[in-house]
Order: sequence, then structure tokens, then C-alpha cells
Amino acid sequence: MAGCLAIPVGFVRYLFKKMWRKIIYVFAVADAANLISEYWHRAYLLDHMISAGHLEPEADSDRAIQVFMQTLREVDTGALVFLAREVIAGTARVLRLLMRAGRHGSMAQTESISDVLRYHWGAAERALMETASRYNELYVNWPGEESS
Repeated sequence: MAGCLAIPVGFVRYLFKKMWRKIIYVFAVADAANLISEYWHRAYLLDHMISAGHLEPEADSDRAIQVFMQTLREVDTGALVFLAREVIAGTARVLRLLMRAGRHGSMAQTESISDVLRYHWGAAERALMETASRYNELYVNWPGEESS
């Protein structure tokens, strides 16, 4: 009798483990995508600040940093999550991609990844430019400060 019960219990346990791993994987990918999207916004905004000269020694870098932090609190950094998910999904295929590239030529295989990024880049760039625009708006109108 115990042997007959062991099979269904073992099967349920196996299914539970598989489902649990998938759930954890989905949450991990979602978290990683959010973090990558936020990182891209930070990096783009820092590049914008440097290009604008707001971090030069003679500039008011304290003001620029305060505006930077305020901008990141206000903007939707999740706007690039779709692209981050594509990048993360692509990393799972890297080993297979490298193996195929060795057999069929690297250019043909790596073009598929760049095509995904190129296809989505317009929307990604618009989201990043909106962040820079919001930064500029806050920088000019920062309370108690004159714009430089």
C-alpha cells in the first residue's frame, strides 16, 4: 500500500518542484529586467549630465546630483523593461548561439541579436530622451537656484 502511494506523492512533489523553479525564474528575470532598465536610465542620464557640463569643477555639481536623483524618482525607468527582457532572454541562448556561430559563421548568428536591439532601439531611445528632457526641465526650474 505504501508503494502505491509513493508514486503519486512523488509525482506531485516533482511537479511542485518544477513549478516552483519556474516561478522563481520568472521573478528573477522580472527583477533583473527592472534593474537593467534602471541602470540604462542612470547611465544615459549621467552621460547627458557630463555632456551638458553639469559635473565640471566650476559647475554646481551638488545641484546636478540633486536633480539627477529627483529625475530618477520621477521618471518611469520601467520603460525599457521590454528591451531588458529581450537581452536577458538572449543570454540564455548564448551557448547555443556560439556553437552555431562556430559551424555556420559568426556574422549570420550574431546579427539576430543586433536585429532585436535595432528593432526596439527607437522606443528605447525615446524613453531615455524623455528622462534627459525631464532632467533639463528640473535643472532649469530647481527651487532657489538660478540656471547656469
